[in-house]
Amino acid sequence: MTYNDLLTEISDIRKISVAMKNSPVINTKLEMFGLYTEDIVRLIKKYKEIDLNSFELDKYYEINYIYIAIGLIQNKNIEKQYEFLLKNFSHIDSWAITDSTFKYLEFKKFEEQLVYVKKLIESKEDFLMRYGYLILFKYIKEENFKIIFNLLKNDEKYYIQDRSKAFDIVLQNIQLYSVVIDILDDPMFAHLLQAFDERIKEGYDKEYTLN
Repeated sequence: MTYNDLLTEISDIRKISVAMKNSPVINTKLEMFGLYTEDIVRLIKKYKEIDLNSFELDKYYEINYIYIAIGLIQNKNIEKQYEFLLKNFSHIDSWAITDSTFKYLEFKKFEEQLVYVKKLIESKEDFLMRYGYLILFKYIKEENFKIIFNLLKNDEKYYIQDRSKAFDIVLQNIQLYSVVIDILDDPMFAHLLQAFDERIKEGYDKEYTLN
């Protein structure tokens, strides 16, 4: 199956109404064919062996989405996937692509994955960083909490976006609160510590009221 076959199939199922509805939500600068998510996922599966060099990128959102997803599928280990993302992140212009293609990444033991997570976060490129944080939260559990929280604390934008997951972990095991205090033991993090205090108080007040 070729890139022209893919375009023909897209033309047969595209819906202008879907494009008009999704464009403001997806927040992409690219044009949209107007495909339902389930159709995109089906096309990714059907064309997973397509020649990526045949793609014409950066005109249509769905084409870039399919390209990134198939690129991750064809690069079968995390090292090659990291190299692919590093080379192609310029073709991502929406959180919808990162959050939807994240599932095609390979997942290893946390310690092995951490090497690439750190590289993604330290890249300072928004969409690479997003992949890094999405990977982190797949591993968020008590034994990994300190490492994950340390990686999050210096990035205010993503911390605000995802900190509710960290709050939930602390609420499930209040002993982890001492870990939070140690990590945020600096005046520059006072506002984050206050946010934790308020969220934990809110959580326990709610539990007390229910009981």
